[in-house]
Amino acid sequence: MECGVTVQKLRVALVSASDPSSTAGFSGTLLSAYRALQPQFEALVPIHVDLLLKVSAKLSGLRRRLTGRHANYYFHPLFSAVAARLVGRAVRAARPDVIVCVAASSVLSRLKTDVPIVYCTDGTFQSLTRLYPKWRGLPRWNVENGNTAEARSLDRASAIVVSSNWARDSAVDDYGIDPAKIAILPYGPNLRADLLPPAEPPVIGDPARELQLLYVGLDWQRKGGDFAVDVVRLLNEMGCATRLNLVGRVPDRVAALPFVTWHGSLNKDVPAEAERMADIYRHAHMFILPTIADATPVVFSEAAAFALPAITFDVGGVASAVPHGRSGLVFPMGTDPATVARDIADIVARGDRLAALRASSYSWSRDVANWSHWGAAVAELALEAYRRARPGEAVSGEDEDERPSAAAFALARK
Repeated sequence: MECGVTVQKLRVALVSASDPSSTAGFSGTLLSAYRALQPQFEALVPIHVDLLLKVSAKLSGLRRRLTGRHANYYFHPLFSAVAARLVGRAVRAARPDVIVCVAASSVLSRLKTDVPIVYCTDGTFQSLTRLYPKWRGLPRWNVENGNTAEARSLDRASAIVVSSNWARDSAVDDYGIDPAKIAILPYGPNLRADLLPPAEPPVIGDPARELQLLYVGLDWQRKGGDFAVDVVRLLNEMGCATRLNLVGRVPDRVAALPFVTWHGSLNKDVPAEAERMADIYRHAHMFILPTIADATPVVFSEAAAFALPAITFDVGGVASAVPHGRSGLVFPMGTDPATVARDIADIVARGDRLAALRASSYSWSRDVANWSHWGAAVAELALEAYRRARPGEAVSGEDEDERPSAAAFALARK
């Protein structure tokens, strides 16, 4: 009996700029995406230009040291041309049914292939230049090449996957993309699956006696570290005993404060430190990250996985990562620390409200913001893209001997 091609029969090339097997790529999100897609297909082969990416980063750093100005050589035409040629050669050797491209518009824009493409990103070039301060000062050639690469990538993709309404709106408004071909899929937590709670975790300690707020971030200024400190200081002055638990880079003046516990900068690549990170999440009651510039901070998904409602600002793609009232409170930019402190104190005073927010935060993680959901949805989009490119094809109507086996497909990246 003939049957149509299924997701499990697809052979897929995962194209990215950095190595998807490393946590360094895309802040660990690329590795999580790779792991989420692996069980979905008959074969998944990673194709990347990590070495070229590192060279471009060194050139960017050299320019900054010599001139004091920032440039992103990842979007230089020479990088795009060389990267696309290398990736194209690997794609032809692999002969995939579909390409899933993650955050690699510079490569995708010049890639010569007829294979249908699912393009995944957390923000368009234009949206990122408006959001991040260091992107605003890019030279004209950088901006022109970046926007050209983004426009080509979005246009040629059979389907586009973004992590937020903010990214989707930019694709539609800035690049004229049909919203019908854009799917919004939140990211999951970038922690090992065995470290995540299998059910809603119990509350450890009494929030009414001392609220445990958790902050996780490396860029103290951009992530709103001082704002978080001000909020906790005000909470204590209001009589709501609160401890601020900090993970990441923290100024010495902050680490010494009596209501602060600094847990250091933890590396999730180190098993013992990843376990410690999970334990810190388990002992917290709420999460705070008043970031002033972020596309999609994955720490919000990690917080929700541990039933921690997040306190944050409506900037970039944050509002899609933290649905207001479901997995936390999202305040307008410019809200003062006193307003945020009062709302937190009200939640703590009404224990049932905190319990409800914790439960809905966990359900958001369990039902939506997880990598299993993301991987399955992307796989379905890949199947749709394949079927549109090759309508009417059936598995039994194809000579399997003429196509590379899964083992041969995996060897194509060597």
